[in-house]
Amino acid sequence: MTQQTILPIDYDDQLVLDTFFDAGNRSLVEELVKLAQGNRDRRVLYLWGDSGCGKTHLLNACCTASREEGGRSVYLNAAQHAGWPEVVRSIHDQVLVCVDDLEWISGNPDAQESLLVIFEAVSRCDGAMLVSGGGPLDRLGLELEDLRSRLTSGGGYRLHALSDRDMKPMLIQRARYRGFDLEDAVVEFILSHLARDTRSVFHLLDRLDRESLKSQRKITIPLVRKLTDDQLR
Repeated sequence: MTQQTILPIDYDDQLVLDTFFDAGNRSLVEELVKLAQGNRDRRVLYLWGDSGCGKTHLLNACCTASREEGGRSVYLNAAQHAGWPEVVRSIHDQVLVCVDDLEWISGNPDAQESLLVIFEAVSRCDGAMLVSGGGPLDRLGLELEDLRSRLTSGGGYRLHALSDRDMKPMLIQRARYRGFDLEDAVVEFILSHLARDTRSVFHLLDRLDRESLKSQRKITIPLVRKLTDDQLR
């Protein structure tokens, strides 16, 4: 199979499974590895959790893992479902399709029908599908019963948010993956004064990394303050 990734919507290839701090979610991550490698018996998986708990990270990571295995992947965000009818043309050769933020198509029968068509195309090519949402499938308000039944056929997992105890090692791990270390005082300042969801933390680390390289400054509390004055609490 030719190594190729189809990207109707760009995904972040720096978000990989190795950088996902899996405290409380180990069994889910193991299932995702199988799915991305094409080794999972059931070829659809639904995961759900609160905003900022890491769903988008995992979908991006699975796209990357599939590509690294020589496969093909498609990342779609349900908030931008208008282009879905065109996506079907790109689905072949055991493609992995990752659909984020499923709740965006609640109350939209046309978008739900488009996703069902995508699901059937994925099934015909012996592909796989990973779908995320903000809550259990039966609470998202999807009117299309055929779509609901197909998405539940492969099982569902709740993605648990990190505990306070897990936030510090997660932050240190992510920083080291990006190639820098954070002093304990800096970590404690971030966790005490800034939003603690993974999306916000990762975004801050990206900004700190860029600013540190640009200014050739060590990452310190004053540097964090400089970049986050409007967010401090």
